[in-house]
Amino acid sequence: MKESPAWAEFIFQLYQTRFEELLQVVTDVHFKNTDDRIVELLREKARMFGSRVIEITRNKLPQRSVPHGKS
Repeated sequence: MKESPAWAEFIFQLYQTRFEELLQVVTDVHFKNTDDRIVELLREKARMFGSRVIEITRNKLPQRSVPHGKS
């Protein structure tokens, strides 16, 4: 990594981003109830698709298309 500071910076930034996402998930699971998390996810999906109507199954609901906090 000494040979390529730009690469090292990229890797550390990637680790930081992933760690922040992990902390957000842990915080959400610990401090928010399930209903609030579902409503938040449905609103996120509605913004993504530009519609108030969302066709989704309960099996696909947990599959996030956008990383948390990146809308």
